[in-house]
Amino acid sequence: MRAGSKFIIFIILLLSSVFVYRIFQFNVNFIDRIAATCLHPFLVMHNKCIYPIQQRYGLWKESKRELTDLIQEKEKLLLSCQNLQAENIELQAALTLSKDIKELQTFRDRCYPQSGNIVQVIVKNFSPHEHSCLIGAGERDGVKEDMVAVYKNCLLGRVTQVFSTYSKVLLLTDKSCTVAGYCFKTRATGIYSGAHQDPAEFKYVSHLQKVREGDNIISSGQGVIYPAGLGLGTVQNVKQNGVNYDITVQPLIDISQVDYCILLQK
Repeated sequence: MRAGSKFIIFIILLLSSVFVYRIFQFNVNFIDRIAATCLHPFLVMHNKCIYPIQQRYGLWKESKRELTDLIQEKEKLLLSCQNLQAENIELQAALTLSKDIKELQTFRDRCYPQSGNIVQVIVKNFSPHEHSCLIGAGERDGVKEDMVAVYKNCLLGRVTQVFSTYSKVLLLTDKSCTVAGYCFKTRATGIYSGAHQDPAEFKYVSHLQKVREGDNIISSGQGVIYPAGLGLGTVQNVKQNGVNYDITVQPLIDISQVDYCILLQK
């Protein structure tokens, strides 16, 4: 084959290759444009509808997680607050108890360091038929019948019934309560007798003895129950009646205001 023919064939093949390449490149760009045109509405819809929903769902999910964490934190804080409140109440109760019995405890430690037990008065009864109270100590605490209840060296009454966890005290103001005593200044002797709502009396005091209004009446210790040296009351009024005096007695303390007392055994 001559050189001229070869050159012509080479030129023809080269042009054909270029033509085919251009056609293929055109077709690829065309297909891309068609695909882009078809996908464009879906992309716009995704950006305007689906993406905001996804974004809001993500925010909602995050806020829900934060809300759960806040609820758990709230429960922890509430539990901590309840524990602190319980501790605060316990401390306040202990402080109140300490204040209530501090003076009585000092008196007990000074006068009855060995035998005195401080107990709480839990119920008081001042009915027309009986004056009594219940104390928060019983058989398991070593309380026995005929133990004496005292407040600041003043007689409150005596234990008449003992139960497992509490006891009943018949008060000094009860009609059935009688205590041997004497007037501190004149040494006149007699029997103190309660009278419920009425003023108590100091009975069987001979007109031969001297009695002064305002004199304190002290227990004499005669008998098997009440010890000597406890305050019973103050002579309020004295009137001679035959061979004896009619003597009314004013209490030394307001028993209705007593919340704690000391138990003693004669």
